[in-house]
Amino acid sequence: MSRPPSSSACLTSLMVLTTLLPNFQAGSVSQVIAHDLIALLVAALLFRLLRLVAVYWLAVGFILSAFQAARSDRAHASISPDRFLKEFQ
Repeated sequence: MSRPPSSSACLTSLMVLTTLLPNFQAGSVSQVIAHDLIALLVAALLFRLLRLVAVYWLAVGFILSAFQAARSDRAHASISPDRFLKEFQ
């Protein structure tokens, strides 16, 4: 099942339509529709690409922070109890 378009995608499409329609008044209706459909397709693809990059950016950041936290926990856990007692006696 396909999900309905988000409001930001609809807003982007509407902005593209309103900016492109006045530019093609001299052309035929089919040319205007073709140019608008191409512009909508490009806008939708750019939106999806931006969303994909954002998701991967967040995922990579989360994974790197998890590795850093694990490394930090290992560094704190590497002190042996004997060494701890010797340092604080």
